[in-house]
Amino acid sequence: MTARATYSLLSVSLIAGAFLTNSATAQNKNSAATVAELKAQVEALYLVAPDAAQSLGTTIGWQSRVILPEGHRATRVWASPSGVFVGNSRNELTMLRPENGTFVWFASGAAASDSILAVEAMSVPFAKGRVDRFAVATNTNVYLVSPIDGTLHSPVPLTVKQPIRRTPSTTPVATPTSFIWGTGSGIVCWHRFATGAEVNAKDIGASIVARPTLYNDTHVLVGTTDGYIAALDAGSGASHWRRKLGKGVRSSIAAANGTAIVASQDQYVYAFDVKTGAKLWSYFTESSLETPPFATDDAALQFVPTEGLVCFELRGAGHPGGVVRWKKEGLGLPVLTAHGQDLFLWDPIRKNIVIVDLTNGAIAKTIALPNVEWIEADKILKGDFMTWNSDGRVEYLAPKVKSSDKQVPAAASANAAN
Repeated sequence: MTARATYSLLSVSLIAGAFLTNSATAQNKNSAATVAELKAQVEALYLVAPDAAQSLGTTIGWQSRVILPEGHRATRVWASPSGVFVGNSRNELTMLRPENGTFVWFASGAAASDSILAVEAMSVPFAKGRVDRFAVATNTNVYLVSPIDGTLHSPVPLTVKQPIRRTPSTTPVATPTSFIWGTGSGIVCWHRFATGAEVNAKDIGASIVARPTLYNDTHVLVGTTDGYIAALDAGSGASHWRRKLGKGVRSSIAAANGTAIVASQDQYVYAFDVKTGAKLWSYFTESSLETPPFATDDAALQFVPTEGLVCFELRGAGHPGGVVRWKKEGLGLPVLTAHGQDLFLWDPIRKNIVIVDLTNGAIAKTIALPNVEWIEADKILKGDFMTWNSDGRVEYLAPKVKSSDKQVPAAASANAAN
């Protein structure tokens, strides 16, 4: 662990106040600077400016800038209610406090030839009780670090860094006890933190290229490039069911309200019952499907190249061909999240968020976020956004709710963005 600082926008309010004071002074002195220009200078400090945050239904919780090694960039942020981690192109990790974005610690995350795949908060057995740790997964090993100072720690007596038996081909999902990932040989693997070993390995089919989906902490849903899909027990690894589709699955499976939504290269969107594997409906398209679907409690969404964004009744209301609510041509973006009846779509090319009405597909508004390179939703609280930029800036947008109403997002649905 190495001491390293961050710049936080705890000081931005002071800067903003100075700008506003200067604005008043400038106006009194008939300066050429205008209030609009000064406001633009203040907003330029933020990845998401106050007006844009308000349009998203959020407020600016905090913004920090992580200090990066010369010539390197921020590459990934892993956020949770327990910690926010910023990875850089030298495979180093900086931990920030999720409540205010202040610096906690800085440490090496992996060797230069390796890659950091995930950082997850864990409670692991130790001695006669349990201890809080963060589990870090790379291409070659898993290790546990202290949330206090980032030092290595493992309950395994013989090793601190736990070697991985099979190289991951996907990023992992995490249960309270294990990381779960897919491999290029079609095997789903469970790596148990407490023992430092692979405890389950299930052969599903050919290569797995999309991250497995953890639904409700009970089921792991996965697809393979030769068309097999399966539901496995998240704890034991036991198989609940396995089905064969016409062609491969190259995107993560979405799940909500007991329903798994699958996009297949055989040109069908499928809905299956999560518990039994029974097919609820299948909708034929004229396109090979690779964009991940998205599911809410009562709707499924899929981008179809020949039709645009298509919204279905989640369980199909007894119709074997599915029930289409609406179609919207020109919306070729995967869904970022849904808050109430608002769908949020992220356009990484134009740097826009498009908000779509879930009831009819109408575009409600488009919000430009020119400084944002990456964005994720619902990582700390339901209704929030975490944004970051390769220059090391990280901004947290908190939902506009009373503090007494704030809750950690429930695992009621699972989508690719999660």
